[in-house]
Amino acid sequence: MTAVLLIAHGSRAKRTERVFEAIAGMVREKLPGYVIETAYMEFGEPTVEAGLDGLKSRGFDRVIAVPYFLFEGIHISKDITGILNRYAAANPGFEITLRRTLSDDSRLADIVADRIRGD
Repeated sequence: MTAVLLIAHGSRAKRTERVFEAIAGMVREKLPGYVIETAYMEFGEPTVEAGLDGLKSRGFDRVIAVPYFLFEGIHISKDITGILNRYAAANPGFEITLRRTLSDDSRLADIVADRIRGD
């Protein structure tokens, strides 16, 4: 079975978790056939490892990891990739696929244009 783990950086400002959880809720509404959980690289709970553990304990053996990050920086190329690779290596038969960050998706330009216009 496949589940989705949305991964945010995390912050000491806990209000950011409410925003991330709201985004996750919106994604769940758009994809009702998917099990979608959230996790944080740091400063939040559950951690990425704990999120994976939770999904594994529920019987999922495949996870699509989706970073809610703007850029493909060091946190993606090193930190999160390392966490996911170590977890997969320690859990044979558990498959993790890392998707792209938000990156240069043209829909982000629409949001920035809306903000400029005051929308």
